[in-house]
Amino acid sequence: ITFWARGEGSDVNITIVPDGPWPTGSPQGSGSYTFTATKDVWTYYKIPASFIKGGYSRLNFKIEGTTDKTVYYDNILMVK
Repeated sequence: ITFWARGEGSDVNITIVPDGPWPTGSPQGSGSYTFTATKDVWTYYKIPASFIKGGYSRLNFKIEGTTDKTVYYDNILMVK
């Protein structure tokens, strides 16, 4: 998974987790990966997808802490 990210106003911790719903008969996905989007600086991230275990239908980017934080993303790609 590759992308650019930037936190607005402060550094922001983000956890990527597989999210449902899962296809019938598929095991629920598990695993997570946490990174920090740097304050006011566009940073390139290249994260191996090996943290994803089992089936999933999408990835959820969860911002830690209060909900008043903003993160900008650009060019999110899943590369095989």
